[in-house]
Amino acid sequence: MAIVIMALTLITFTALGYLALEVQSLRASAKRQGELLQEATAERDKLDERIRKGQERTTELKKEVKENQAKLHATLGEIIIRLKTAETAVGIKDGRERAQKRLTKGKKPETES
Repeated sequence: MAIVIMALTLITFTALGYLALEVQSLRASAKRQGELLQEATAERDKLDERIRKGQERTTELKKEVKENQAKLHATLGEIIIRLKTAETAVGIKDGRERAQKRLTKGKKPETES
């Protein structure tokens, strides 16, 4: 009977030793998983910050593009107005010249007598 008790004690302590090793291994694994999780979280936070900065820059660029479009539109409007004014001025000048020619065609040149 003593041998059975010794065998059961030996088996129990062997099982407890094995379980203790498994617990230690699981703790080390959990610690490593926690470290990996922290690294992944830090990397995700860095990427989130980059994305946020990229979105802010995109918003700024869109705003700049809209402002530049408005400036370009205004400049083109001014150019068109100046061009129309110049065309009108040239048209008036041409019209005066044509009218002057018509008037001079109807008159005979004066001869000195």
